[in-house]
Amino acid sequence: MKYAWMLLFFAAAPLCAEDVKSTESAEQSWLKQFSISAEVDVVSKYIFRGWDVYDDRPAFQPSFTLNTPNVGLGFSVWGSWALSGREEHEASTKTLDEIDLTFFFRRRFWQLEFGVGHISYIYPNTDGHAGTTSELFTDVRFYVPALPAFVPVSVYGQLFYDYDKGNDYYLRFGADAGPNLTVAENITLTFPLQFWVGYNHGQLNVDSAIADVNFGAGVQVGWRCLWAKLVVNYTITPEDTINPHDDGEFWALFALGVSF
Repeated sequence: MKYAWMLLFFAAAPLCAEDVKSTESAEQSWLKQFSISAEVDVVSKYIFRGWDVYDDRPAFQPSFTLNTPNVGLGFSVWGSWALSGREEHEASTKTLDEIDLTFFFRRRFWQLEFGVGHISYIYPNTDGHAGTTSELFTDVRFYVPALPAFVPVSVYGQLFYDYDKGNDYYLRFGADAGPNLTVAENITLTFPLQFWVGYNHGQLNVDSAIADVNFGAGVQVGWRCLWAKLVVNYTITPEDTINPHDDGEFWALFALGVSF
């Protein structure tokens, strides 16, 4: 399964070299109707809303997204597999293998973007209904105007309500920035910056409190519709019922992506 994602990524990459404008009917081209992206990530730790899911182990996390920009409907599939600790024993990380299926609707009006959707969390190596849970979510993002085009900044709020196993909600507020510049023809350099604060209202039986505070900074190199990215994060978990042995920890993400 993991290697199928890699094959999908490298099969899609050559499309970056194609000149879409050369088609006979660019307006009717499927590339005009859909936005497709694939990304292959490797993280030093899988930190989920403050939890260190694989207990300091690295993970492989690919994703695929299909979107309809003109309509706003989209679908994504995301997976996570620990790269160590997968031996057959009671604490094997294989039981935490994860596949997330997300359906969403998102539209932008002026500087505001609104979104709603549904996420199905599937743990294929856990038996029966215990291996799934589901969330509804909504979010709003404001793109800060009156800034130079090469310094985009946005602030956002997100609400996730788990109506299944979690039986409560998680709220996040954050900000993103991405100073960028063109260094050569078709080559861009971006410096992603991110910050968020997450509040857990008793989801998954933890005390209601600030769950995680995250700071991240990195660099991304893009060529046409391909990109490579490295981001280093520092996550603080003030609540003792989340990562009780780690008040704060660094983790890194390396990603290869393609979109068209």
